[in-house]
Amino acid sequence: MAQNTVLVVKTGKTTYLPLSDNPEYIEQIKRKLKKPEVKSENVKNFDIKEGKLTELEWFKIDFSLDDYNIITPYIDAACEKIDNERISELDMSQIKGMAIVETNGIPRESKILASCVGAGYRFDRKTLVEFGVHGVSVEERTKGFEIPDDVHCFYENGKMFFKGFNYFSALFGQVDKFYREATDEDVNNFCSLPMFLFGEEFDANLIGKKQRKQIALSMQILPDFNDENIRKQFAKYAKEYLPDNESERMIKGDRFSIASHVDLAYVFHLIYADYFTNEITGEKMIAKRSEKLRF
Repeated sequence: MAQNTVLVVKTGKTTYLPLSDNPEYIEQIKRKLKKPEVKSENVKNFDIKEGKLTELEWFKIDFSLDDYNIITPYIDAACEKIDNERISELDMSQIKGMAIVETNGIPRESKILASCVGAGYRFDRKTLVEFGVHGVSVEERTKGFEIPDDVHCFYENGKMFFKGFNYFSALFGQVDKFYREATDEDVNNFCSLPMFLFGEEFDANLIGKKQRKQIALSMQILPDFNDENIRKQFAKYAKEYLPDNESERMIKGDRFSIASHVDLAYVFHLIYADYFTNEITGEKMIAKRSEKLRF
């Protein structure tokens, strides 16, 4: 397969859509969204414990053979035929990120330049007054998004560089293999959070490797549960997606009762915002497996 360069957008958590392979448009985007020049002294091997980076620093992950599935959704989308009908029906609110993908269909030989697309960059309808050499003009835009100012992640030569854990998570998702397990102190701190009510029957000593990783991640991305409004929003989100019997049992006002490791799994999905509603079918989904909820 010949090398091809395509603009791909990420919509929601699990859908990737090719928008254009027009060379003129691609070059216009690349003139604004330039690949950063990263000096070796400003590169850190990724460790979630490192926290925030300075303005010049980047995290790096050296991909093993098992890691290429992280970028294959972008590669697969770039190899698809561009479907203008799908594009015309695209819900702008679902666009979470964009990437310029250069690929011949082989992930390790591909290049990706990616940025998150926040709500402030998206629009459904906009009327603009433009100032140019020929005076003022008025232009109407039906829907679209502005190219972001910064590259948040880029991949080349088997290496992923990114400006922060949240950017990488938003654009590529599959990050659990890269974060550490929680220590006993982390587990105790998590179980002591005032948001949660752990029952006497819950044995923290039986928390396994997978959930220790999830606790370590959760402690990095937890919202501010000291804020009453955030607690209420979190409880409202849970009521919308948890099975009715579990919702009634677990949600106590704006706190959560946790009696088992299954309950803890529900909480992790809520923290990660894994639950969502399919905009096309109206079905409630769980993003990590793209399955319909069983209730």
